Amino acid sequence: MSVSVTDNNGNYAAGKTDAAGQITVPSQNNGTTNADGKVTLGYTDIKGNKQTLTVKVVREETNRPVKDAAVSVGSNGSVSVKLPAGVDMDDNTHIGITLTDQKKQAQPGLEVTVRSDLGNVAKGETDKNGKVILPAIEEKPVTVKHAAYIVGYEDGTFRPEAQMTRAEAAAIFARLLAEAKGENISSASSRYAGFADTVPGAWYNVNIGDWQAHRAQTEPLVNKYHSAANYALGRRTFALWYAAYVNYLSSYGVVMGNSRTAFRPNDDITRAELTAMAVRFFEVTDSKKNSKNAGTYTVFNDVSGSHWAAEYIESAAMQGWVQGYGNGSFRGDAKITRAEAVTLINNLLSRSADEEYIANNTRKLNSFTDMYAKHWAYEAIMEAANGHTAVLENEGETWQR
Repeated sequence: MSVSVTDNNGNYAAGKTDAAGQITVPSQNNGTTNADGKVTLGYTDIKGNKQTLTVKVVREETNRPVKDAAVSVGSNGSVSVKLPAGVDMDDNTHIGITLTDQKKQAQPGLEVTVRSDLGNVAKGETDKNGKVILPAIEEKPVTVKHAAYIVGYEDGTFRPEAQMTRAEAAAIFARLLAEAKGENISSASSRYAGFADTVPGAWYNVNIGDWQAHRAQTEPLVNKYHSAANYALGRRTFALWYAAYVNYLSSYGVVMGNSRTAFRPNDDITRAELTAMAVRFFEVTDSKKNSKNAGTYTVFNDVSGSHWAAEYIESAAMQGWVQGYGNGSFRGDAKITRAEAVTLINNLLSRSADEEYIANNTRKLNSFTDMYAKHWAYEAIMEAANGHTAVLENEGETWQR
């Protein structure tokens, strides 16, 4: 009887039961990838120790899993992959192989050989993330300018666990999009007014206390030179600082409201909403050219096919921009934190911090009193808050200022 087994870490193995109706997996050093492009193999290394290795095979350009690839592993941990008929491998079509152990730990430094049904052969060694792309892609260093797109608060803090409003998120994406398009936000947005609560030039009366609270919450994320404060005696008024940003994005279909007339700019943005905004931004820029498709097909246990953002979340997970929680959930309706937001946006932009440069030049950089090097999002926040010249190479960025 044929049996297939998948554990909580995504390891997959299959085999047939013995005469007693029993099976132990993984029990052999060869197998075939499943619909997720995975197979878990068991082998005995040269020291006689039993080892487990999970092999994931994907089409690198699309990140689509390769099913029915024949995989085997040698006693030294070397892996051989025979691609099924119809799956090409050449200079324009690459195969990505990722090796992990039974605890999902990356396995670097292992040799991988891939053969296509047409006889093409490519060899390589897994990197620090346990991945190798075959045939190897030669990348020449590229120098680019990375502008800062987020700042901290006047008291010197960043507040990584604080929430971000929909207007603040729109301001970030609008400036990034305008930079990519070479456009001026004010002139471009004036031709489009998508929502009743983001009318360009609209003015609203508020108490000074309301304005001060609004300013304290929003000014850290908007360019101070675009501040919309306009004081009058007694009663104070201020312009909708976010109107131009929201309407600019709306003209490209990057943002949507909960109706045709309401954007809800002052509501805290959720994980699903920011993910959807990121995917739409990606689709209207040239970002696809630089996409590394570093993620995987992920099925989150709290994102059903009927969820309004299901396709956005799946797309973002495939690109490697978002991850779920240890229990398999995504928590799309939860409010996203500032730390989570910059992590997603950096992933979207393929931006990563130069840890060595930051460690050696902390005094020269924008830093925050409530952030420390061991914080999980420290490098992501430093990347987002500091403009720099970056030399892009295979392993990330090398900063120059």
